[in-house]
Amino acid sequence: MSIRSLKARLKRLTPPARPVIGEDVDRDLRRRQELGGRTYVPGLTAAEEAEYAELNESLKKEDEDSRRFCHLTLQDFESTHCDGEALTVAERIELAELSKRHRSDGLLDSHKAYALVLAGKDLKILESCIRR
Repeated sequence: MSIRSLKARLKRLTPPARPVIGEDVDRDLRRRQELGGRTYVPGLTAAEEAEYAELNESLKKEDEDSRRFCHLTLQDFESTHCDGEALTVAERIELAELSKRHRSDGLLDSHKAYALVLAGKDLKILESCIRR
């Protein structure tokens, strides 16, 4: 065997490098969503379960920020349209910082609609408030 064929064989036998968790948050979020969708059917391998747990641990800060963003956004919406409690200056600053990193999603919009229904307001208000 030549050195070239040995190198080619060694390259084929070497497993591809797995991306490092924590380097790219967007990639980690997509991978966690992909693995989360397969937790029941067809199920995850032991390696995938370990990766899923590692992704969940790595994304805790991101999850907390996302929950806080949703909470503040909904509170701001309710204070404007549903006679709710207004945000403090510190909360407004925090919301502005969080809104740079997070997008509103369909779930948050449905919470806004629910808040309008609870307050007895017209749902047409929601059409002008949803950011696209």
